[in-house]
Amino acid sequence: MKISDTISVNPGKTALGHVDTQSSILRNPVIGAENSHHLDLVKLLFPASNAGVSEFRKYDVPLRTIFATILIVTGISMLTMPSGIHGVAFAICTLCFGAFLGIGMFTRPIMLGASVFYCISGALALRGGMADMTVFSLMFGCLIFAVVGSGKYSCDTLIRHGIITHKKNNEKKRRENMMSYKAFHNIKF
Repeated sequence: MKISDTISVNPGKTALGHVDTQSSILRNPVIGAENSHHLDLVKLLFPASNAGVSEFRKYDVPLRTIFATILIVTGISMLTMPSGIHGVAFAICTLCFGAFLGIGMFTRPIMLGASVFYCISGALALRGGMADMTVFSLMFGCLIFAVVGSGKYSCDTLIRHGIITHKKNNEKKRRENMMSYKAFHNIKF
């Protein structure tokens, strides 16, 4: 057996093929790294749903803020308008939907309810002979946020994180109690 065919398992010695790499936080690996800055025409023309959602996640806070602002401004303009197509109750609902979307609290159920509200309002307006396309635009905007959710920076995320942390702490406490004398309190006969 030749010495060049063996690999050393001794950490004090280096084996053949061993390369001392000085890794640094400030350096990126150059060897074996692929160029990720290329344009894929197939992904551009035929995007998958996963790609669309990941692109939406980049801009979820600005889009949520813009749409919440649109809802709030629409509600305020309906309140200040003396004789509008919709009443004061419609304006207050629009203000509430915008406020809840702006802070990101209970986003999915409230936006689903808002889209149903705007759909019914638009259908009733069409039935009455007044076509108001802004109601249907608000409906589709609310439907998007009902499907996608509020995003990373919202009250929903804080509430979810608090619930998960509470569950983990309870499980940890339960396991600690099961390893102590308190385990006998949990025996079921």
